[in-house]
Amino acid sequence: MGINEYRLRGGRLRRILPPGRRNHSRVEYTGQSEKGGKMSAESTTNPSDEVPQVNDNAQESGIDDAFSFDLPDIPLPEPEAVVQTVNDSFNAAVKFSFIGSGQGGGRLVSEFYKLGYKRTCAINTSIQDLNGTELMENQKLFIGVGGTGKNRRIGEAQVKQHSEEVMELMRRSFGPQFDRIMVVASVGGGTGSGSFETIVKLSNELVESLRLKKVGDPTRVGLMLVLPSDSERDRMSNAVEAIRTAESLLAAGLVSPLVIVDNERIGSMYPSATVGNVWSKANQSIVTLWHLFNLLAGAPTKHVTFDVEEYRSILSSGIVIYGAMQITDVTKDGMSKAIRENLKKTVLCGGLDIATAKSAACVICGESSSLEAIPWEVIEHSYEMLGRVAGGAVVHRGIYAAKRPLSAYTILGGLSLPKPRLDEIARLAGRRDWDE
Repeated sequence: MGINEYRLRGGRLRRILPPGRRNHSRVEYTGQSEKGGKMSAESTTNPSDEVPQVNDNAQESGIDDAFSFDLPDIPLPEPEAVVQTVNDSFNAAVKFSFIGSGQGGGRLVSEFYKLGYKRTCAINTSIQDLNGTELMENQKLFIGVGGTGKNRRIGEAQVKQHSEEVMELMRRSFGPQFDRIMVVASVGGGTGSGSFETIVKLSNELVESLRLKKVGDPTRVGLMLVLPSDSERDRMSNAVEAIRTAESLLAAGLVSPLVIVDNERIGSMYPSATVGNVWSKANQSIVTLWHLFNLLAGAPTKHVTFDVEEYRSILSSGIVIYGAMQITDVTKDGMSKAIRENLKKTVLCGGLDIATAKSAACVICGESSSLEAIPWEVIEHSYEMLGRVAGGAVVHRGIYAAKRPLSAYTILGGLSLPKPRLDEIARLAGRRDWDE
């Protein structure tokens, strides 16, 4: 065997040492002789006959690792984690994702989760409030040290400090495929009112990183805020600052829709509610009606379809209000009144001027026999009247047969801020009015 012979071993070209040069260090060598027997040898290194240092494996095999280099460690990009797709327990027009902040936001998101919306998560600075959220443990994130004491600056600081964890929570909880994120927060306390602005911005970043919208398209991030009741005067300053923040986010095109829930209306809506069920009733009212529109949009019907794009256009129109009303009088006046009045009996914010609406939809549902008994001119008149009171907005229509009493479901978008209600809140906060 020649001294410069090489052989391919283990994917490397290795020089094969002649028998007399396989051991040049003062070590015990044990290998196989040509006849297959064991042999042992002790040798002293010859300085004039140096060869490349070999590793133990190379010595045992008689292979010189002359073409193997010791390279410095270089930080290499980690392989992308596989994000599992999260699916709701139903098919609907829009694949919503929900993130709740604070106690009020967490409660509302829990109601969406119980309805079957699985792309949900919640954060809180209070571990007790967070544990009360009915979500899976991996959908919750504790970002504080025991609450904020109604100080929204603490809530703001905590969510910024934990922004990467919040982003990871959303990635894990929402998966890579959805249509719109809804940020949900109560603006009376410190966590929700202080954190939602940062969460809105993180949500927009997530949508862009997942390439869920094209450049120039409307935002895919909405905002649902809950106002405190009038008896909570110590929380009104937080509410004022929070609504001003929401107004700026809306103007910047970072949120749509903006839905404002008003706890002050709960008493008039549910006068017989108890301490044990008042929040559940109010939250179910908000969440169930939202869900109903999402189910109806694009659903099959032999009558008139409220299609998906019509629904999405309303979601992209800014401030939104929605409501429902049972129809007992199918005359022209009776039906048109029911459609107009249904926006007044809701826990959503009062003081909204429906004449400022930019878009509208009204969906009529009921037993087939009830629908067939309504003269078409009555339905046409009702839609026409809604368009007039909604500032001339085009009214998208839907008529669906359903196993429920004859009812009208109305949603308006593109409304102006509810100035009369905001004036009340500002005065409760110790200011003259909203414009002060």
